[in-house]
Amino acid sequence: MNDLFRNINKFRRISQVEKALLIRGTGVALFYLFLIHLVPLKHLLPLLEKGPKRISAADKKEQYIKITGKTIRRIEKTIPFQLSCLVKSILFKMLLNKLGIESKIELGVCKSGIKALQAHAYVVSDDIIIYLKKKRFTKIQSIG
Repeated sequence: MNDLFRNINKFRRISQVEKALLIRGTGVALFYLFLIHLVPLKHLLPLLEKGPKRISAADKKEQYIKITGKTIRRIEKTIPFQLSCLVKSILFKMLLNKLGIESKIELGVCKSGIKALQAHAYVVSDDIIIYLKKKRFTKIQSIG
């Protein structure tokens, strides 16, 4: 019960933009989490192709990207199950689109061990990698 009050107080302290992103992002994350398990990826690609209305100020863009990253970390703590990197990347791209920031999802692989390959999905905006694990991945496909 004490955690509930603490979370409510944290929610009240964040800005209106972050509140809106958190609420919208949680819904989008749950939607895509289930959709990825039910629908083949080739049917999801048209949803990711729609571009945003372009945002002009570079500093505002950087601020929105940071807020979106915080929002995704908050969503991860809120949802009782783990989000895959693909779901997080789709969520990141959709939230950035809503804010008017153009981005794309890239799929990459890297060698992890002697005979194993590890795949990862990450977001890129204006050739800047936004969401990526610390390893170096070789890009195999770009979406959006």
